[in-house]
Amino acid sequence: MKRDSILIGASGVIGYFCMTHSPVLPITALIIPVLWTLVTNRVSAFLVVLAYHLSISRGLVPGAAVFLSETHTLADACALWLLMSVGISIPFLIFWCHDKDKKSLYLIFAFLFAYFLPPMALIGVVNPMIMAGCLFPGWGWYGLLAMVLIYYLCVINRKTAWTFIAIIILLTVIGVGELKTPEKPAGFFAVNTSFGRLGSGSFNFLDDYERVQMVFNDLREMKINSLPEDYIVLPETIAGRLNPLGLELWRNESRQILRAGQKIMFGGEIPTDNGSKYDNVMILLNGEDMIITAQRIPVPYSMYYGPLAETGANLYLWQDGILELPDDRKAAVIICYEAFLSLPYVLSFMQSPDLILWTGNQWWCKNTSLPLIQERSVALWAQLFDIPALLVKNR
Repeated sequence: MKRDSILIGASGVIGYFCMTHSPVLPITALIIPVLWTLVTNRVSAFLVVLAYHLSISRGLVPGAAVFLSETHTLADACALWLLMSVGISIPFLIFWCHDKDKKSLYLIFAFLFAYFLPPMALIGVVNPMIMAGCLFPGWGWYGLLAMVLIYYLCVINRKTAWTFIAIIILLTVIGVGELKTPEKPAGFFAVNTSFGRLGSGSFNFLDDYERVQMVFNDLREMKINSLPEDYIVLPETIAGRLNPLGLELWRNESRQILRAGQKIMFGGEIPTDNGSKYDNVMILLNGEDMIITAQRIPVPYSMYYGPLAETGANLYLWQDGILELPDDRKAAVIICYEAFLSLPYVLSFMQSPDLILWTGNQWWCKNTSLPLIQERSVALWAQLFDIPALLVKNR
């Protein structure tokens, strides 16, 4: 029990530091599944994973308190943080066993149910296996398979498990396996904004109109048409609730400020079901052509109350999120909350994208650990598959 307590504590420490401190630390999260294999009982296995998730998602408490401030209390935010962490950890409780031969297979099942299959795939924040991007940069799917093999060897041989832990600690100390800032995709220009709260699922035409005017005035001052980049990208929800008139406003303004060959991409909400629900989308305007990509997994608790609810954001769980660009490149579009998850990336990378485009709102969590975790999650996937990434945000 003493050793188990140490392993549980180590898991919590790793969760606290790995994604929010030095870029040499994300690689340490690869140890978490190994700690799961080393504990002596099912409850300790559950607590190892729970300690990691409670620690790494700690920013959810102050962030959710801000996001839900109009209708909920800090206690609700704490309950949300606890329930999410417990939910992700339950598969690791269920599938733990003493049998070494079964445990290696059951560890894979635990990962699948915690991070890749609904319903936990909707809340599976920061899968520790994505740190394979630090250990095997550019390996892509082979990097993930290599981690599966390593975990299998750690299950069947405790010496291998302790050796792997020692190697990861050594690599961390000497600075090998550092998470690097992803390369920016050619031809893209990110326009970050500071509009604060952009309401989701709400409609205020006057506020949206005034914000659009401010955005385009800023773009004019930046002399956006003199930039060499062909793609100008604005954050999620910047356009607000879009009706046909709103879309035409964006078309008209874009015609006036963009040079020939430039395109503009921006986030908005398109009403569906007679206005009772909406799609949270990114829209690419290319002259008269318009390409729309919808967010697949909105924030489960606050943006919609269930896939069958009569109000809120629509869920497009199994779509690949690929945006076919006019220059024949494929962009994996990751919108806001999806950055924390694993399933959206997996579905996108099955289509071999050429770049990652992440766009989101961070006004609600800008003073917490969550923005850095979002951005580093994108960077980890970009490093694992060796592709560029563009990050665009409103704060």
